[in-house]
Amino acid sequence: MGKSFVVAMCVVAGLACSAGGAVVSNARPDLAMTHPISERKGSHENQDWFEFRGFHYTDEKKDLPRVLLIGDSISGGYRTGVQERLEGMANVSWFTACYCVTTPNFMLLLDLYLDDADYAVIHINNGLHSFGADSMTYETKLGEALRLIRRKQPAAKIVWARSTPVADEGRNRRVEELNAIADRVAKETDVDGTDDLYAAMMSVPADRRWSDGCHPKPDARRALVTSVARSILPHLGVAPSVTPTKDQLERLEEGIMATVHFELNAVSDKKHGYGDTSPSVFNPAKLETNQWAEALSAAGIRHIDVVTNSAVCAGNESGCAPIAVNYVTKRGCWETPECCTPLRKGLLWREKDEPKSLSHLIDVYFSSVGRGCVLNLGIAPNNEGLVGADDVRRLREFGDYIKKFNAVDLAEDATVWRFPGIYQIDLPAPTPVNAVDVKEDLTFGQKASAWKFEYDRDGVWTTAIESATIGYRRIERFAEVTSRRFRVVVTESDPGVYIDSVALRHVDEVPVK
Repeated sequence: MGKSFVVAMCVVAGLACSAGGAVVSNARPDLAMTHPISERKGSHENQDWFEFRGFHYTDEKKDLPRVLLIGDSISGGYRTGVQERLEGMANVSWFTACYCVTTPNFMLLLDLYLDDADYAVIHINNGLHSFGADSMTYETKLGEALRLIRRKQPAAKIVWARSTPVADEGRNRRVEELNAIADRVAKETDVDGTDDLYAAMMSVPADRRWSDGCHPKPDARRALVTSVARSILPHLGVAPSVTPTKDQLERLEEGIMATVHFELNAVSDKKHGYGDTSPSVFNPAKLETNQWAEALSAAGIRHIDVVTNSAVCAGNESGCAPIAVNYVTKRGCWETPECCTPLRKGLLWREKDEPKSLSHLIDVYFSSVGRGCVLNLGIAPNNEGLVGADDVRRLREFGDYIKKFNAVDLAEDATVWRFPGIYQIDLPAPTPVNAVDVKEDLTFGQKASAWKFEYDRDGVWTTAIESATIGYRRIERFAEVTSRRFRVVVTESDPGVYIDSVALRHVDEVPVK
């Protein structure tokens, strides 16, 4: 392994000090005391601070293009996430400060640290701290900053980021004014791209948007990470991955759907019809579709299709997905896979048939939804037009089990550590676990093709289970282990893999019914 060198610097109360890396002293001795706190105007914080981290690698990463993130405390919330998203595609450095383009120290520091390396992309988010500046000054100084970046880094692609919203409506109107000014300046200075962080944060529900009226909560922070990474990737020459649409992601989120099969063959006792059955035999005297919906809702099913003419199923109707599930077809299209299986023996009602056992259905759930697919459960109303009593009872039992399984995350109060390709969980105390529930962020496409789940056994990382793809969701069950520390390690992937979440669960024994 090679080494990475980190240069970091802070200015606190006008004094220069090192933080987390090699000290850069006397490079520009005039910087720290250029504008003491007592003389600063329009300050938004009670101490001066800035941090620059320039990562210089000597291993296989040294030839990757370099990205610089310029920003304030908002960028401090997304910078490591962006670094993880661009892992293997770019080396990400950052320059964050309490200053804005309208404070002299910002321009001095920017001038200094733009000399650190040659950058392929420079992403700048610097507007919120300009609340105290008049509009004309902001417009002038922003133009100067962007021209400075262009002069010092002529080969870099510059991406301007619109400032994020704040909770206070009055102050937010000022954010919108500053963004309008910045849009005009960005166009006049011919930047290479714009990242609408304002829209990205507003896309998150208001109750999950701010932690303090300004800084993002986790959901909003993830939205910002995604937006920043998306704005950078096109300028790195990285071929775009095939990605899911919003509707396709929502389909995966549903997990289970149902197809109700109700047709002439259901009452004529035929598997296949040939057009010679009289319609007069079809007379479901107690037909009640609300009863269908109530029965399926008990199983957590929200998406229901109704068919009156069964096509042949392309699969084996087992409801089980292969171990490795790939969403991109050979034609290069994203496809949401469905695993089809009937609740009973067949797709159509037969009085002699019974619903599948609860243990069978649960195995199907873990082999379909638990492998990142949609479980399509075939439902057969009886010849009176109702879902049979045995079927209703089994659907309720199935739904109760799944709800209980998904309700408890043993890692809810854990400390989470993220490293490239690793998601580590530290629990407050040793806890028995026999299932892991992993989600991959598919914003930039499916990346992981192999991974393992490990636990700390007397100070040694020990493998509990190894698996193939992750995708939208991967649930793996294994023999119970007890530990305080667990981790998911991606062992094979395309560049840019990102584990969205990991839940630790305990699977209850399934009663035989």
